[in-house]
Amino acid sequence: MKTNNGGSDKQQANKFSKFVSDLLLMPIWIKQLLYVYLRYRLEEELTPQYLNSYDTEDIFQLHKSILTYMGKKELEIRTLGLSPNHYIFLQDSLDGLTIAELTIRNNWNLFEVSNIFIDCIEKELIAMPQSLKLIELVRYMSGRTRIGEYFLRTGQITMEQLETVLDQQEKIKRATNEQVGSATVLVNMGFVPESEIKAVLRYKEESRKRFSMDGIMSLAADMDSGEDGAALKVTNERLIKENKILKLQLRKLLNLSE
Repeated sequence: MKTNNGGSDKQQANKFSKFVSDLLLMPIWIKQLLYVYLRYRLEEELTPQYLNSYDTEDIFQLHKSILTYMGKKELEIRTLGLSPNHYIFLQDSLDGLTIAELTIRNNWNLFEVSNIFIDCIEKELIAMPQSLKLIELVRYMSGRTRIGEYFLRTGQITMEQLETVLDQQEKIKRATNEQVGSATVLVNMGFVPESEIKAVLRYKEESRKRFSMDGIMSLAADMDSGEDGAALKVTNERLIKENKILKLQLRKLLNLSE
């Protein structure tokens, strides 16, 4: 993770604030045009259903972390020996910066901030957000939970359905020696729409990109290991391939006809 570089990072945050202010001052016919372009692109990448399911308080980038008494004391005396970036996060949060503002200011990406955020939640240094969607998406982005757990924790599947998914994964692996991701099983068993799966995976992938007002976007080199790491790299081609494998095996296992 990159550390705070002082003035240059503040300039990045200031540039972004000015950029947003300039956008808001544009003529309404220009703002409408930008809205149409952005809406089309976002709906293509995250789906209308996914976007419409989120209110303002569910959006991590807009969240302002509130330091607890323990958080304020830790910022003052630093007894836990956290990383410098943890203390920068706490100070910026105390100063009232949103997640987006402190991320840009410190040249971090959302994946890095997610890990610091969850660390601070677990150590009771910041208050727990009220939004369940927000906290569970951050847990998933940070690699603390897997995709099946994410959908379970957000109430989109039941424990019984998750157990069924894990059981089917094991059966398919024994039958074919192929490891099929839980995302694919969730889709093919009809528990979660494919569009929702792709949106969540895409969001996690994009969280590793760094944003700069100079127009630079870079993908962090470090990738998750294990099932989440594999899920993060899922492309349309792999989903299609896994769908075919899974459908064939499910038909055999469940004795279904064409």
